[in-house]
Amino acid sequence: MRRTGNREIWFSLLAMLLIGGIYAIVVWQTKAVPAAAGLFGHLLGIVGFLMMLMTEILYTLRKRSQLARWGRMSDWLQFHIFTGLVGPFLVLLHTSWKFNGLAGIVTLLTVIIVASGFVGRYIYTRIPRTVEGVELESPAGESQSAALARARKLEPKNATIAADYCRALADKDLKAAVTLEECRAAVVLDGSYALARYELGKVLVAKGDCAAAKVEFDKFSALAGVKPEAKAKAQEILKTCAPAKSGKK
Repeated sequence: MRRTGNREIWFSLLAMLLIGGIYAIVVWQTKAVPAAAGLFGHLLGIVGFLMMLMTEILYTLRKRSQLARWGRMSDWLQFHIFTGLVGPFLVLLHTSWKFNGLAGIVTLLTVIIVASGFVGRYIYTRIPRTVEGVELESPAGESQSAALARARKLEPKNATIAADYCRALADKDLKAAVTLEECRAAVVLDGSYALARYELGKVLVAKGDCAAAKVEFDKFSALAGVKPEAKAKAQEILKTCAPAKSGKK
């Protein structure tokens, strides 16, 4: 199974072409570049700002609540990319092509952020897995966990990759030392990431560290966005915990 093409990029380009066409018509009719303080300029700025705000907030919320199942991650990522491209484009048109002072600095920062998004998208597409975590094989036969291990080395501070790597290792061997190590590292990177907390709890249960597992599952259940059924599942897993004998953890 393969990912779909970069359709969000094409949709973004199409939207920018349409908006650019409308902008060109306004310029042709008024014989002037729309002022940032004008009605059309304000509209561009407001819509662009709202799209950039959605880019920053919505995908992050969904990413940290993977067990809540609020739609597929691929759909949220595509929307994130779409708003992340079209929003800054609208803000750019809003500036009336004047980049002095604070406006120039903000525009430069926006360009840097958009560029970093393209880098992140490239890295994301290099990981051979479905958006729902189903393991795939790359053309060279590289497993999901191997690809994620490579990604972890490239981006050691990326909490999303760390949590995905933790899950991939847990799917293979809950009792392996490296699984516990990586899941703990994922939680350290972002303690509010539900997936990392959940997987660490599973690993601790498998190792018989019931007290620590209860702590992790309690913290998992306290996170915003975790659905009741996910909390119930965590408690069911905790009930299966058999305390390890001394020296066997």
